[in-house]
Amino acid sequence: MAKDSYMSYVTRDQIVGSNGQKLTTFDWDFKITKSANDEVYSPGEQLTKARISSITGIPFMPEYQGNLPTEIRGFKMIQPGFTNNYGGQCTITIEDFEDQSMTAFIMDWLWKCNNPANHASYHKKQLAWDKLELFRLNSSREPVFKVTLYTVLPGGAGSDMSFTSDKQLQGQIQLSLDYEYFDSEFLNVNS
Repeated sequence: MAKDSYMSYVTRDQIVGSNGQKLTTFDWDFKITKSANDEVYSPGEQLTKARISSITGIPFMPEYQGNLPTEIRGFKMIQPGFTNNYGGQCTITIEDFEDQSMTAFIMDWLWKCNNPANHASYHKKQLAWDKLELFRLNSSREPVFKVTLYTVLPGGAGSDMSFTSDKQLQGQIQLSLDYEYFDSEFLNVNS
């Protein structure tokens, strides 16, 4: 057996030279598509983009539900099962400032989903984002991967408002988003 038949790919040119750059966690962008009937206050797309510091819990691959087993005349076999890419939840971390525009946006959205004083709600078409598209960018800031969340509504928000003598920064908000369905797409891989 020839010496180079195994692991012949373990060379500097193969591992370092031909692989390019790795993707980073901080090169990303997003686009919100709202219904034409949207009734929620918005501080504007650019301000919203500038103040969201992270989005976590993003699905990118459908959950595989497993293979389907069967037995015929004593012979066991399996065939491919099915995947699930239905609803879920992700979390957005938002940094708000003295203008409190992001806090006002979130409170308006939540109250229009269900006003705690009378349990009245706007219609889903007036509240849900049609889709939230999340883009992973390469080092040239070109999109290379996209995850699209469909029918997005707030799942709740958490913020700590403190009145103390300690000097602390205020204004970080955790907003959870519920969605009904998602799909993902490679934008730089030829199929």
